[in-house]
Amino acid sequence: MFQKIILKQLNFVMAVGIKK
Repeated sequence: MFQKIILKQLNFVMAVGIKK
């Protein structure tokens, strides 16, 4: 469960990085 949260956070950070 915790790993899934981290994965989602990483995905969000990656999306923001690509958008910038």
